[in-house]
Amino acid sequence: MSDLSILSHAYKTNSDLLKKVNDAVVALKRTQYKLPGEESLSSEQVLESQKLLSQFLGAILEGLSPAQDRELKDFMIPSSLTERISEAKKGELEYYISDLEQASDHLAHDLACLTPKDLALLDELATITDAETSSLFRKLWRK
Repeated sequence: MSDLSILSHAYKTNSDLLKKVNDAVVALKRTQYKLPGEESLSSEQVLESQKLLSQFLGAILEGLSPAQDRELKDFMIPSSLTERISEAKKGELEYYISDLEQASDHLAHDLACLTPKDLALLDELATITDAETSSLFRKLWRK
């Protein structure tokens, strides 16, 4: 496989993940904050968003755990994303993981449990995912 096809595949994977995460975060924000467009979301769409974000957080937590503690999950994220998160949060990673675990618990139980802090955390993760996707796009463009 050439460098170009590897980059292209990585970009496509990250881009698809970013779209799913962004759509899910927007759906939850519309529901939580009663924003315009909330009425157009079915309960199934909201539950799918909740499930996707719960899996996303679980995969991130798995990626941030020591290698020997990892188990193979159905929902995979690129290792470059967890590396970017580790780098961005290196001074406070222990606290950040705790916040991720709390948000994951809230998502697993009920949307009513979600706090503004949880939504801000999900927003931040979407931003980090976007930064990683943009970085891959720039590398692809230079090739």
